[in-house]
Amino acid sequence: MKDYKDYVDYMDNIVVTVDLHEKIIGRTTKKPAPPVKIQSFRRYAAPMAIAAACVAVLGIAFFTIPRIFNIPGENAIVEPSENLRPGDETAADKSEWAVVALTFEQALSDADFGAYVSANAPSLFSFASSTKSTGKDGACLSVLWEEAADNSDGVIDWKISRSAADEHDRIVHADEREKYDRTLYSFPWDKSVPEEFREYFENPVFLAGELTPEMLKARAHLAENDRIGAPGQQVDFSVLYDDVIVFVNAIGASPEQLYDMLTELKASQTS
Repeated sequence: MKDYKDYVDYMDNIVVTVDLHEKIIGRTTKKPAPPVKIQSFRRYAAPMAIAAACVAVLGIAFFTIPRIFNIPGENAIVEPSENLRPGDETAADKSEWAVVALTFEQALSDADFGAYVSANAPSLFSFASSTKSTGKDGACLSVLWEEAADNSDGVIDWKISRSAADEHDRIVHADEREKYDRTLYSFPWDKSVPEEFREYFENPVFLAGELTPEMLKARAHLAENDRIGAPGQQVDFSVLYDDVIVFVNAIGASPEQLYDMLTELKASQTS
């Protein structure tokens, strides 16, 4: 300890020439400046380093926090309102895309996709939220139902949009079970599903007129419940109604319940 104190005292008493001092601090002066001790620099080094670190952290946070928490830009979300209806031009003109929050009644009456929103969710599920997004790439209507039971992550997530060419390429029929049936393979899917079937398997598209309860049962598997860490039955797939596609991702709802919801839609399209 004594050697260390002697060393510090020695360093504190070192002086530097005026020329060297001017080079260190990066400035010139007309008057000769007195010799500067190393101790003077030590006094300000720590506060300056802390200040620089704080500025760097603030800069990083400014750019990364919106991405981490997926904070939307200004005017991206508009709350439900009696004066705001689907397709409202004022909302769509605010940016290249817009997301409008809808009530369940507004979702059902949406001019583009309201006919593809189920009005009869399973008894334990209730409407949670709905949004209509519009932009240069088209429109999409999303509806979310949540299970009311405590400690449950049960959800039915419904997304409706105009179908794209690649979605028509993923159409599978009931007898093509190798392309969509999860009971034929083991998890992880990317290790057990043959490569030629993976694109179909990840998101198969069923034709509404061919849909059966057995096809939906084939898509069911146990997925870990994010909230309580318990397994829950998950089902995901898409159904094509002419040029409109409905993507369904559900946890806690049975394939039979989802089939009933979709059968209702199928009946409404043919009535």
